[in-house]
Amino acid sequence: MKALTTEPGNEFHRFKLAHLAGYVADVDAQILAVASSEAHVVALLELKRSTIPVEAWRPFAADRVSYRMLLELAHRAGLPLFVLYHVRGELELESSVAVFRLLATAPEFRYRRAVLTGAELVARWPELVA
Repeated sequence: MKALTTEPGNEFHRFKLAHLAGYVADVDAQILAVASSEAHVVALLELKRSTIPVEAWRPFAADRVSYRMLLELAHRAGLPLFVLYHVRGELELESSVAVFRLLATAPEFRYRRAVLTGAELVARWPELVA
């Protein structure tokens, strides 16, 4: 039997438990399925974090193959794919989060992008990804 998790793995997990419990379920360490209160999957999320400021971060070309696979999975499931980026160690209600709706990966990335505070992300969830 799996041991009970007593400590969240990272700042997104802490944020999720505090503000998005019941709406977000981890599929694995990188992909999250977003669910409504009826537990219908409505989107796939790729979580990214590093030390680059939120306003400057964009998906890296070196990760294009991974994004292409995630986008293919999302398309086959009939779901949108979102990439959420935050600065490592900084994810609170007042923190900035970049939200990308990934539309294409080649020949160049195409996406819609918004920078929100954590509070705005919570307030617009789950309609943000619907």
